Amino acid sequence: MDTVDSNLNVVWTPGMRHPASKHIHAADAEGSWIPDPGYNWVDPKINLDVVWTKGMSHPTSKHVCASDIEGSWIPEPGYDWVNPKINLDVVWKPGMRHPQYQHVLSHSDEGQWIPEPGFQFAKPKVDPEAVASPAKKT
Repeated sequence: MDTVDSNLNVVWTPGMRHPASKHIHAADAEGSWIPDPGYNWVDPKINLDVVWTKGMSHPTSKHVCASDIEGSWIPEPGYDWVNPKINLDVVWKPGMRHPQYQHVLSHSDEGQWIPEPGFQFAKPKVDPEAVASPAKKT
């Protein structure tokens, strides 16, 4: 006589946490795992280890990326938090200093940058030989 309960059927559940590996969860595809936001595979051919990856874009929050502190997020340059205690929403904020370029400020037009007063963007030097038309073959 078979005593196996018919309620032992299982289904793959996307989003479910891995029972042994930190910072990964079940993907939509059965049997596949994906790293949590901010994490990347160390070597998926070997194991399920992941590492926090500074600068990685958040998959659902635009203009937000992983900071150098594991588990923390920062706005991309030119953006600021709307309400960081509630969510990861950001807004473009004119007049913010660029974190990597001195004397560069966010413009009122989203995604645009301007030099601060008294400065102008340096024009790249152009090598006339590099842009000359190719020599004619004779």
